[in-house]
Amino acid sequence: MQQPPPPMDVQLTVETAKHGNDPVVWEMSDGTNKGGPNNYPTVTVPAKSTANFTVTIKNPGNITFSNDPIWSAKDNKPKSGLHGLKLDSGAGTTVLKFHDGNANAEKLVYVLNFANVPPGTPAQLDPIIDNQGGGPGGYMNFRDNSTLLIGGAVLLLLVVALIMLRRRSASSRPADVQHPTDSH
Repeated sequence: MQQPPPPMDVQLTVETAKHGNDPVVWEMSDGTNKGGPNNYPTVTVPAKSTANFTVTIKNPGNITFSNDPIWSAKDNKPKSGLHGLKLDSGAGTTVLKFHDGNANAEKLVYVLNFANVPPGTPAQLDPIIDNQGGGPGGYMNFRDNSTLLIGGAVLLLLVVALIMLRRRSASSRPADVQHPTDSH
């Protein structure tokens, strides 16, 4: 069986920028590819591949990633939760690490959430990952799969209870009683 390719190593840098009298914005760089709002570089994860992302805040001052540093959703800007990504580390720091399992061919919109931003600085940045699909995926993010996890736990408890009841009923059967009509 052929081994999957090693994960891509994606290094992104984000920083605030002010151009003339325009408001402060976030800019993002992927190598030499740089862009701002509505023009952030799109990262493409090729078919049957995965990616390890590292996002670093350049010249952060007091800015850090928030305690809920990343949200993701298919096609639309998310308001919470993770879809298709696994957060590795970064809450409350200036370096965020996450993994993209690339299970499905889809456009993933993700939001980076920041804390301690100065007045007039946006607290979010929302770039896109273009997943080509076919990767292993397979992340059990509690926020996305809580119903499945709870259902599985309930099913497990029911199976254990059934086994316990069967054992109890088997051990409480009376021994064979000799009938009075039997002769010796």
